[in-house]
Amino acid sequence: MNSIEETVRARLASDVDPNFFRALSVAITWAYQDLYEWIDDAGYVDVGRKKQDFGLQRSIAVESAIIRVCKEHGVPFEWKRLECNGQSKLMVLCGRVILIHEAMKLGVKGPYVADYKRSLSSTYNVTRQLELDLGDIPGKVNDWSGEVLATLLHGHAGSLFTKEQRALGVLRVAVADGSYDSWVVNQDITEFAVEGRGASIIGTRDADALVQPDRTKVILRQQAKRKDKDR
Repeated sequence: MNSIEETVRARLASDVDPNFFRALSVAITWAYQDLYEWIDDAGYVDVGRKKQDFGLQRSIAVESAIIRVCKEHGVPFEWKRLECNGQSKLMVLCGRVILIHEAMKLGVKGPYVADYKRSLSSTYNVTRQLELDLGDIPGKVNDWSGEVLATLLHGHAGSLFTKEQRALGVLRVAVADGSYDSWVVNQDITEFAVEGRGASIIGTRDADALVQPDRTKVILRQQAKRKDKDR
């Protein structure tokens, strides 16, 4: 009998299109870069204000990138209203895999527990069989039996407000247990997202074999800008 980890990894590999996942990873990388450039060009004098605005807006920037990639690849997404605080959570539906995202704090390694996460994790679990009413459309009920809830954990590289330290420093695919106390799967895919190298948890094909978006490596844009200035 397969372990829970093996079951989760197999479902991630079978249900998430690797081309979509590759584009999603690259888009999150660029969301960090674009946000840094936008705030840095805004004319702020106070670095503390820049850091504050970056922290407040990075989840929104990543969310916008995710939605754009979903639309480009025809991957459905929905919003779930959280009963604990009334906010809405973006949920990407990839077959039996449900993807959410979470901005990480520097130095945090384990799951950051919240009531809504425990609720989602216990609901979308390969060990549970149930029907869930999302509440977004009256009478709409999705049969999400045996789903896997996977979180895209993202964070910047360092504490300073510089191009290097506000770039994407970590991107992980994590699946927590039903109580959200520990990770069943927690794989670092930062190199895959930023450099276009290394193996992804999604699918079995090497990253170099996938269809690469034009904006694959963050450094390319900076080189292009310097070339334009030299002309």
